[in-house]
Order: sequence, then C-alpha cells, then structure tokens
Amino acid sequence: MADLPGVTLYGKPDCHLCDEAEDRLRSLSRQAGLTYSKVDIQRSPELFARYRYRIPVIEIEGGATLDWPVTEEQLWTAVRAAAHR
Repeated sequence: MADLPGVTLYGKPDCHLCDEAEDRLRSLSRQAGLTYSKVDIQRSPELFARYRYRIPVIEIEGGATLDWPVTEEQLWTAVRAAAHR
C-alpha cells in the first residue's frame, strides 16, 4: 500500500464527540500505522470561527475533510483514497 497520508483532528477539550473521533483514529493508528495530530481550535481565532459548530472535523492530507459523524470504515476508505492519489 502507498504511504498513508497524515490526518488532522480539529476539536477542543471537553468535547465527547472529539473523544469519539480520536478513539477511531487511535484504532486505525494501532491497526494500520496511521499517524494523526490533534488541533485545539480554541487556540486560533481563525480555526475557532471556521470549525466551532462543526467539530470534530477530520482532515486527510491530500484528501477529504470529514465532518462528524464518521464511521471507522468511512475514515479508512477516505485515508486509502488519499494514499492512492
């Protein structure tokens, strides 16, 4: 398989949906070696304005930006698609 793209999770502390999204990313990280980073939207006025009503948002480098809810299967499909571009 091609190298997996980086993935960014946009969220904020004390967000149970963001925790669920990270659980899915963590699972794919263990299973397939996916790497991801978390960004706290509260640290940037621009990101807060862009994502405040959408979080969690998962952005795949070179691929899709996924709004919640996202299943693990949908996430993995989007990651594979970006890897093959």
